[in-house]
Amino acid sequence: MISWMVAASGAVAGTWAIYCLGAQAYHGGLERGVIYRGPVSSRAVALTFDDGPLPGSTDRIAAILEQAGARGTFFFLAQQVEQHPDLARRIATAGHEIAVHGLTHRHLWLQGPRETQRQLQEAKAIIEAVTGRVPRFYRPPWGHFNLAVVPVARLLGLRVVVWSAAPPDYRPPLVAQELQRHMERALRPGAIVDLHDGGPPGRSRALVEALPAVLEKSAELGLPCVSLGEMLDGAR
Repeated sequence: MISWMVAASGAVAGTWAIYCLGAQAYHGGLERGVIYRGPVSSRAVALTFDDGPLPGSTDRIAAILEQAGARGTFFFLAQQVEQHPDLARRIATAGHEIAVHGLTHRHLWLQGPRETQRQLQEAKAIIEAVTGRVPRFYRPPWGHFNLAVVPVARLLGLRVVVWSAAPPDYRPPLVAQELQRHMERALRPGAIVDLHDGGPPGRSRALVEALPAVLEKSAELGLPCVSLGEMLDGAR
């Protein structure tokens, strides 16, 4: 009896490893079916923001982008969109790109195939209904995959995007000058930069302070900050 239980536990663990860690290796290490960067020929940068919308953060970031003539891509959590629908609509109306980060920030390694499809389908529907925009891109929380998510995203008309650079804007205590250095090092043709407009209160303070100087530096380098759609469609 004990040996049977051990064997069953081993089979479950092996299946989980393939479903999660195998997917991570396949889509992460080999970059199959997932976008990590834009074309170098685009001569542009895509600044992307996760976990919002959040009042006092998302709106301030959007205002800074607009003042610089830049556009961002906001990977919204549907749960946050439901809590702050007016803010979500305002970001969309201002011309920024709206994308999907999930229904909640639940890790994909804790979701089976059916739950993965249910959550992603529901998240896309909520975000589309509130903002009036049809999302084209999806970023899994933490950039982690299971075997179901890329086929499910494709079925829903979503391209899976992670990043080429992830400045540590989530790491406290981080001062604006330090974050600015990290962000400026990420400014390369075709870069997809992962940042955060949501999360714990005050987490985006350094980002808000650093962003104007980073946008100035981007302009000096001749690398305009555009939406993911603009970059990947070759609009620039």
